[in-house]
Amino acid sequence: MKMLKVLVKIFIKIFSNLYNIVLFLRFIFNLLKLSPGAYPPVNLVYQLTEPVLVPLGRIIDSSKAGFDYSPLVAIVIIWLLAIFLVNIF
Repeated sequence: MKMLKVLVKIFIKIFSNLYNIVLFLRFIFNLLKLSPGAYPPVNLVYQLTEPVLVPLGRIIDSSKAGFDYSPLVAIVIIWLLAIFLVNIF
């Protein structure tokens, strides 16, 4: 049972770190004004991040900022959620 808890913690940490990297790439692509159809890797990043960023984009109004900072907010939320989940197990 203890081994299962350790494996779950490791999975949570790895998944959250990898997804945060993808979200950061999305933020960089937004700054560089790369469209999803420009390159296949950019398209993949957009496809992976849309399920999280579309609902978050409805809540956060980034029109005044001049760029979409919802990926940064998502990174913080996922980071905090990962810390919470790791501490539960």
